[in-house]
Amino acid sequence: MEQFKIEKLTQPLPLIARDKIEELIQRSILAPGDRLPNETKLAQMLGVSRVTLREALRLLEEDGIIIRRQGRGTFVRSSDLIIRNPLEVNTSATEVIESKGLKAGTAWFKLERTKADKTISNKLNIEVGSPVIILERVRTANEKPAVYTLDVFSENIVGRIEVLKELNGSLSKFLEEKYNQKIEYSLGRIIPILPGPYILDKLKIVDLSPLLLVEEVDYNSEDKPIIYGREYWAPNILEFTILRKRRQ
Repeated sequence: MEQFKIEKLTQPLPLIARDKIEELIQRSILAPGDRLPNETKLAQMLGVSRVTLREALRLLEEDGIIIRRQGRGTFVRSSDLIIRNPLEVNTSATEVIESKGLKAGTAWFKLERTKADKTISNKLNIEVGSPVIILERVRTANEKPAVYTLDVFSENIVGRIEVLKELNGSLSKFLEEKYNQKIEYSLGRIIPILPGPYILDKLKIVDLSPLLLVEEVDYNSEDKPIIYGREYWAPNILEFTILRKRRQ
């Protein structure tokens, strides 16, 4: 296995070592189910001490990327696609996946025309009964189910539901390029949630585990709500980061 020594100190060494090991996994140099080299060899590969390596491995284990098996060693878990996304940046699921050099795809796609109920009416600031489109998709990262998305928006934006059959990628980018509806910002929340059978089936999840739900409303430059969306990210796929500054 090639060397991946750390050349320049830009953050604490354990964090750099952790990221380097993640890079090996993302590049499939270490594949799901593979056993990691022993501590001495891995520390030499990264150019760090065994103490630093142990802390990096602890962080990876907490993140669910690796698993220690008594008497057998440390292994890469099957969910090897860990995507970090800063909270302050508004990005689509497609952009989040592609930002890590992964191939974004769609494994399942469903369109439905319906009428806005009270919840959708409040989210999109439209009349109850207004025609809306519900778009459901299972987005993949390197062909593995990563996120189930549900997006609701006014049919008036696109005119006809059939035009969405052209959609291949980011919905927000599609609406911007085709209908001049640029998303400027989003308001929402991020919560852990236990999914029901429907979402478990869509994401091909066997064991019941909490998912990360990103629920938000996207607004254009005129502060008009355009899309109400819900993203259910599969376990050990997405991690949000946040920059916090001390109050002056």
